[in-house]
Amino acid sequence: MPPNIVTKLPPEIFEQIIFSLWSLELTTAERVHLITSSVLVNHAWAELFLRVSWRDVSIPTLPFIMHFRRLLCGEATITRILNLDQGLPSVLCRSITFDMSKRGGLKDPMTDARANLGLFFLGHREIVPNLRWITYSDGTDVKRVPFRWAVSPAIQGASVKT
Repeated sequence: MPPNIVTKLPPEIFEQIIFSLWSLELTTAERVHLITSSVLVNHAWAELFLRVSWRDVSIPTLPFIMHFRRLLCGEATITRILNLDQGLPSVLCRSITFDMSKRGGLKDPMTDARANLGLFFLGHREIVPNLRWITYSDGTDVKRVPFRWAVSPAIQGASVKT
């Protein structure tokens, strides 16, 4: 654990609590609420939460794709506020889960963005060197694939022209 975190309980206990929360099967709204509220508790909780959530990244909505891109490029404000290493998200990331739930019966605008981000990682492994899994979940069905074969179910079977 980083030495700058001071709590009355060991940071490992807080980290386990956060990991347990993060590992729950949550609705999109619940996941967004957990993400947005956890960074507001205090600096110690925020840092531990970010370390847990950067290991197993969840992309619940389209704006989170842009936020994750900023994290990977070292452009996110949160890492500067907490005085964290700008490269930490890239190093910690071992899995990414995309929530592909349809909203209101319409085609989810995230589908193409998620597929494009998954394909982007296929060609740029150096950005997330420890990435092992990309998971696509629509709330009922989960498709978990090893990184090297991580292609969105929406584009499986499509040919890639070079």
